[in-house]
Amino acid sequence: MRVGGIFLGVSLVAAAQTESPITRQGAFWVQTVRGEIAADPASLRISCPGPLSVQGVEGLAAIRYMLTRRARTADVGEAQRLLRQITFHSTATPNGTAVWVRRPAGYRTSCELAVEVPASIGRAALAAETGSVRVSGLRADVEVATVGGRIWLDRIDGDVSARTGGGDIEVGVVEGVFRCRSGGGSIRARRIGRDARLETAGGEIIVAEIGGKLEAVTAGGNILVERAASAVTANTAGGLITIRQAGGVVTGSTGAGAIRVGPAAGVRAESAGGPIEVRGVSGPLRVSTLAGSIIAELSRADFKESYLKTRAGDVTVFIPSNLAVTIRALNESPWRLKQIVSDFRELAVKPAGSPGVPLVIAEGALNGGGPLLEISAAGGTIYLRRK
Repeated sequence: MRVGGIFLGVSLVAAAQTESPITRQGAFWVQTVRGEIAADPASLRISCPGPLSVQGVEGLAAIRYMLTRRARTADVGEAQRLLRQITFHSTATPNGTAVWVRRPAGYRTSCELAVEVPASIGRAALAAETGSVRVSGLRADVEVATVGGRIWLDRIDGDVSARTGGGDIEVGVVEGVFRCRSGGGSIRARRIGRDARLETAGGEIIVAEIGGKLEAVTAGGNILVERAASAVTANTAGGLITIRQAGGVVTGSTGAGAIRVGPAAGVRAESAGGPIEVRGVSGPLRVSTLAGSIIAELSRADFKESYLKTRAGDVTVFIPSNLAVTIRALNESPWRLKQIVSDFRELAVKPAGSPGVPLVIAEGALNGGGPLLEISAAGGTIYLRRK
């Protein structure tokens, strides 16, 4: 038998099982099987045809399990025959303990497995062919996979790799490096302790807190990050990007949505069809949108050479009164919109260009000059406001 990419040795059906009486629940006959097997502290592999739940328990030395098996039939005798074909197996491998469940093919039977394991186990590889996977309370590195169900993770101290063909991924706390992919579900995380890469083919991505670098990619949803200790890269083909706070540089791109960034150590943002707003950002700004307005609130902290560009919208820049900066603003909007509004007498606003291609520019040095801020707009007005 092949489980999780490793061929297992001869299996042993777990001893000391206890079976509950068979009961009728709706259209199904149901029976639970409970048991306990020895646990190798090195690693654990579990594979189940249905939903899987794994919980780490401090001080536990064995593996305790409950297998719930179901049969859809009208006849109790036929139900007994079908239920006996859903079996629990375990074996010792050179790398640890392997556990798996077998059931007959077809729609007439189903099962789910709940397992308690030592929290201190070294590594866990967990797979469900169909249905959800729930994992909590492990100090191990964890690998989780399901063909199309939901994945739920909490209180994992090690690194985690998770993938699902189309379900949501929910994270409470993962203290290690976290990498996950969903074929079409949302990804939500309360806390990730280190770096993370989150990818989905069609859902939103929400992260409340991350202690390292974050890369978030979705083909069609919003991205929201509340707090990131380091750099953030966020890419969506058609959603809103909001990064409320980041300790590093924020890099964001969207095909058809807005981008909003709070305090960060620099921003590189591109939108093909939405507005961009950055506030309280230190470091360099590289901001451009093809169709939308830009609002930028500059910070005195470590301001670097920057540019703001839009092909169809206004640009509004809030500049601290004591920031040393050199401004070069260019507006090439149609005549009726062509203007630059400035709160700074140091900036000379004047027409420029050539016959047939009239432009308006504003240039000058504030507080003796400093890093260059270039501003380019079309289809709107440039506002240079004193903060």
